[in-house]
Amino acid sequence: MLRDVAKWRELISEYGRLRSLTGHTPQSRGQRFNELIVELLRCWGIESTASVRTTGEVDVVFAHSGVRFVLEAKWQKAKADTGNIAKLQKRVRQRIAGTCGIFLSMSGYSAEALADIADGERLEVLLLDVSHWEAMLAGLVPPEELLRLVHDRAAFFGQPYTALADLLALKTDPPSVAFGLPDGVQEDVLRTGVDGAAAEVVLSGIDSNQLGIACRGDSHLLVTTAQAILDVDLKRRSVTVAVPVPDCHRNPVPLDDGSVLYARRHGVGRFAKGEVSVVGGGSVGNSSVLVHPDGGAWLFDNGSIGGISPSIARLGDRVGDETRYDVGYQPASAFSSVWISDDSLLTVGNPNLVVTSIPSGNTSSHAASQSNPMGIVHLGDGVVLTAGDGTSVHRTDTNTWSTDQLVDLGLNSSVNELALGDNDDVYIAAYQPWAGSGMRFAVVRLSGLGRARGADSGEPA
Repeated sequence: MLRDVAKWRELISEYGRLRSLTGHTPQSRGQRFNELIVELLRCWGIESTASVRTTGEVDVVFAHSGVRFVLEAKWQKAKADTGNIAKLQKRVRQRIAGTCGIFLSMSGYSAEALADIADGERLEVLLLDVSHWEAMLAGLVPPEELLRLVHDRAAFFGQPYTALADLLALKTDPPSVAFGLPDGVQEDVLRTGVDGAAAEVVLSGIDSNQLGIACRGDSHLLVTTAQAILDVDLKRRSVTVAVPVPDCHRNPVPLDDGSVLYARRHGVGRFAKGEVSVVGGGSVGNSSVLVHPDGGAWLFDNGSIGGISPSIARLGDRVGDETRYDVGYQPASAFSSVWISDDSLLTVGNPNLVVTSIPSGNTSSHAASQSNPMGIVHLGDGVVLTAGDGTSVHRTDTNTWSTDQLVDLGLNSSVNELALGDNDDVYIAAYQPWAGSGMRFAVVRLSGLGRARGADSGEPA
């Protein structure tokens, strides 16, 4: 459990400085890195000690889930070789049976080292690389989860080293997806709407406690479920796995290079060509990834009831590159944010719509026209669509703060997300009224909403 948010975020920032050797030599960085590992583990409630000078000096020692670990860390240009690992193996053997070694090499391992440890008689050392470390640091895979995953791999399959993508790989079948309404069900999901508005259920019956959508091109939807992020081709009516990583949440962000950004636990990952990398972290509440008008990725975090304020963090290429700013909203009350200009962030939730100027922090608050607005998209020129209780979709011009209700839908309003298509279509994901067990959501395509800036939305039909 995360115990010290402020310290944790400081460690993330410090890691960025260590990578660039700001204020450090390679030698002093190595010593500080050992302490950084200890401080990170302590932030997550795992007691640990650095630089234990006794029989066979080790960099870090700690205990977790009944297992005693001794860890050796190397941050150098050369890949760790057989000799480096053999030294740690000796240290493990100088300790009581059941002690487990962890070697963390920031530059990876030589092919010979990986082959030698895999061919040993008894597996005594687990191997981690920079991707494992950054996943723990960011909170994408918190320390207790990553330690469990690597230890289980070694115990059950005899694998001392498992790439991060393989550790997180989909282990169960993704939920099934029904195109349109289920067989035998005929229902008009549109209760009321402005003239010309239409609503079509394009996907339904998706059994998952996670929900998120994003448009990818003119016919593909990325759909977040608890097991994986799916790529749904609406034209061909086919489904593939876009991101085989479980426990992601909220709307994914497809990038022009084919990669996908996603929020998981407390961090943000990137999936590209079968590889998982860590882009950022440090979130403590309900978080989501959003795109700035300049194309950059940002992480919104709504904070926590315990007093951690909402924030927005500009992400870089790797964890440690974040620049974080406070957002003027009540902790744990906001749900989503969207950029409405280069420096203005609109945050929605309960009870108000709040515009925060970044980085000055100046705010203006406006009454929401619907309760619990959750999904939000920016149409341009300060015009946004929000989805809230009802489930209703409202159009708001933030230049004048005039609002119109566009549609009211027959969906469960507990949670919803919006996504904007390449054309005038808008997609909304929300849970369906459902008498059975589990949580099932549907995706509805909305058209004819008068997306044009300042267009008259008409009167409800």
